[in-house]
Amino acid sequence: MLRWVEASARWRDWWYGIDTYAASLDAAQRNNADLSPYEPLRYAAVHVILREITLGKDDVFFDVGCGKGRILCLVARNRLKKCIGIESVSSLAEAARANSRRVRGLQTPIEIRVEDASLADYSDATLICFYNPFGIERMRRCLARIAESLGRRPRRIRIIYVNPIAEQALRECERWLKPIKTFRVPYKWHHRSTVSVWESR
Repeated sequence: MLRWVEASARWRDWWYGIDTYAASLDAAQRNNADLSPYEPLRYAAVHVILREITLGKDDVFFDVGCGKGRILCLVARNRLKKCIGIESVSSLAEAARANSRRVRGLQTPIEIRVEDASLADYSDATLICFYNPFGIERMRRCLARIAESLGRRPRRIRIIYVNPIAEQALRECERWLKPIKTFRVPYKWHHRSTVSVWESR
């Protein structure tokens, strides 16, 4: 089963014209205990998310901890206003930039920013994706930045949290965030994971 999943991922990378496979050298990220090691979300899971989430031409999509940009590239094959990836590991960010230049069927510009997500500017964001990129403390700091951006520029935002290990941080934001749906996606081998979707009040 594992070999089939890996072969499928490599084939889909080839079809989309990108390279998002997790190589062993990516384990260098393990030096930072707060960051999750690079592990791209399965293509099957991304496709489920794209069926469950309505994308609009005025949306600005943020992928926090974008890695090599698999989610970004698939989202950007739809017509949005902009797609932005935030990645603190420069080698992964460079790979994401390369993928954004060659992905097949690109319809939306992709920008990759190398920075700490807890210090990022979310002023334009309307749709923010977290694929379990870090622990609860940094998640709290990210959410505080997002809340600040809403104070400066009130708007509707949605947050997609895949494999929501630190979801307690979102529950603590009930003053300005509310859960709107959860669903399951394929995860590792035969396992499935939860995706929770939240919206600003």
